[in-house]
This record gives sequence, C-alpha cells and structure tokens, in this order.
Amino acid sequence: MYYLRINKDKTLILNLKTHKKVSNRLIAKIISNNPNIVVKGGGNCVLNKTDFPGLLKGKVRIQGRQLKEKAEIIARLRNFTHAITNVIVKENIPSSGINFTFELVEDNFGSVRYKWENPYMLKIGAEHPSIRKYLGNLTEEGKYPGINNPVYHALIAEVIAEALAFNILEKNFKKEGQDGMLDYTSTDLYYHREFSEFLKISHKHLVN
Repeated sequence: MYYLRINKDKTLILNLKTHKKVSNRLIAKIISNNPNIVVKGGGNCVLNKTDFPGLLKGKVRIQGRQLKEKAEIIARLRNFTHAITNVIVKENIPSSGINFTFELVEDNFGSVRYKWENPYMLKIGAEHPSIRKYLGNLTEEGKYPGINNPVYHALIAEVIAEALAFNILEKNFKKEGQDGMLDYTSTDLYYHREFSEFLKISHKHLVN
C-alpha cells in the first residue's frame, strides 16, 4: 500500500528481475483502475538495465486527484507476469509506522555497532571506535562531550538506518530465503532500498 498526498506526484519504483535475455531498455505499461488516480507520462515506464545482472529498474509517477480514492496500479510487460500494488489518496500521509527507541550503552557490539534488546529497543555501543571518535568518553557527570556534535548525529542516523534495514532483511530471509528464492541480487536490492528510506527518516530527525 502506498499513500498519495492529494494533487502531489508520488514516484514508484518498478523492478524487473529475470533470467531471460532481454534488451537494455524495456517499456512497461502502467495502468490505474481509478480515473481519479492517474499515471503520469502516458502510463509508460522505461526499464533500464542496472549494474546487477538480470535486474532492470524504472520509475513511474502517480497522482491522486480526489481524497479517499483507492486504486490498483498494474504494471504489464509482454511475456512477464503483471505486478499490482495499491494506492490511496490522503490529506495527510500516515507515519512510517516505526515505533521504537534507542539508547547509548557503554558497550561494543562489534562491527554492527548495535544490538536489538527487543523489537522496540535498539542499543547502540558507545565504545565502538567509529562512535567513540565523535562522541568522546563518558564523563564523571554521566555526559558525553560530543553528544551535540553534528557528525555524531549523522553517524547515529546511519547506524539506526542500518539496524532497521537489516531487521526487515531478516524478515525477508525468513519468508523467502528458506526456499532459495532470495539470492544476492534481491538481498542487495532489499537492503539498499530500505537503508536509503530509513536513512532519510533518521537524518530528518537527528541531523540539522
């Protein structure tokens, strides 16, 4: 489900993964089943090859012109199974649904720099060298000298985004990986997609 702000374009990403031999550039037809939710650009989505073998990617813009309208957005490409997603037009976009807290602890969790205490609590190791460098050592007053350092904020934003992205990736592995459906290309795609989205959110809240 994607949410559209009324009369504002929303960009959707279309990925095509295939082992078939295809040209470097394909055009998928994108259709909305609701006239109040339109596909921009004539409904054509250009799919270009990426650096990953068998993976093509394209973008399409959707616009909702009536509040509370819903639609199925269908992507069709000859000789491939069509893909469907749903959209709904809202006056205010709902939150991302991320409901968790994080805290600094005097610990080092290794290369990952964090540890999930539970699904709603993320612990970040202040002793990790990359964090300690900008945060500083805990003083006798129980404070960190670099707690207001913008570089530290940017670093923490990246750690949080990484933790959330791998959290989702773990769920995808449990759902798809056991049957061999999740290969390297998909894994890389899922991770970087989620990491980029979470990084934007965490930067918005943590970095000035």
